[in-house]
Amino acid sequence: AAFVRAAARTQRVGALSGCPEVVAARREDDGRWGVHVVRFGRLAAAGVIPAGADAVAYVEQLRASAETVRTAPGPAPAATVEETERILGWLEQPGIRLVDVLGEWVCPVAGATKELAVHERVRRSRDALAGTVTP
Repeated sequence: AAFVRAAARTQRVGALSGCPEVVAARREDDGRWGVHVVRFGRLAAAGVIPAGADAVAYVEQLRASAETVRTAPGPAPAATVEETERILGWLEQPGIRLVDVLGEWVCPVAGATKELAVHERVRRSRDALAGTVTP
């Protein structure tokens, strides 16, 4: 089970870390849009589009002023794994809109993540038989 979790984590982090740029936005409670520019799994810029502003122009300015991110070898070449996982958590929230993706942000269909559900069911069954509950 630990191997499957580690493989799924590596595939998930590696997918975002392999993208030269992902731009995403979320509507805030006050109606404005929060925008993030992610490069190779690292937060390169973040901003909030002011009310009444030209959203396209604002996003282009944010992209132009974003940090230049250089990559290195490894599954998380430009950021820590923890930073990339936090960004993935934000990107996976309800209401997130992808503005643009440079490169390919994909995970394998037959990857380790699909096996996580099987291992979770086994763990729950084992816990139920033993009369314990683990997080």
